[in-house]
Amino acid sequence: RSWDYELLNLDVWSSDANLANVSAKLEHQQLGMQVGSAVLDWKFDADENTMAELNMLFCQSGREEDYREHMYKIPKMKLYDFFDKYYMKIIYADYGSCSNLPDIGDKFIPPWNKTTYIFTQCLPKVENYPDILPMGYYKFQIKIIGEVKVTFQMTAKVFPKQM
Repeated sequence: RSWDYELLNLDVWSSDANLANVSAKLEHQQLGMQVGSAVLDWKFDADENTMAELNMLFCQSGREEDYREHMYKIPKMKLYDFFDKYYMKIIYADYGSCSNLPDIGDKFIPPWNKTTYIFTQCLPKVENYPDILPMGYYKFQIKIIGEVKVTFQMTAKVFPKQM
């Protein structure tokens, strides 16, 4: 991978805290590095109408009005299909070691557990991301849309990897 990154911001939203209550914060660690911690209290039944998508926005300036969609994205699809195709490769690969997310193996078997998911001092490993990315600022958005809409957004600055 020709790049590295620094977490700048972590935002979470829920359209209904009674169904999915979320909170997140950045925490300073050694040498100015920031890590993210979050809590997702999942209280609703995800079904065949629940959708998920992953969007990546990019800009070189870091100004809010300059962000545009990047070509890397996962289009909106049924949540269970998203789990089968991307959960282990992206979500679990990045956050499995710092959370209580379940290892679902090769095939997701419903239902998704109604429980509190805890993410503690996470720094995504980004192992399954592109090897080459333009330098600049990125917003990675994971959206779950169904009975409630939940969005996780991580903002990061991408810079050349120090060899």
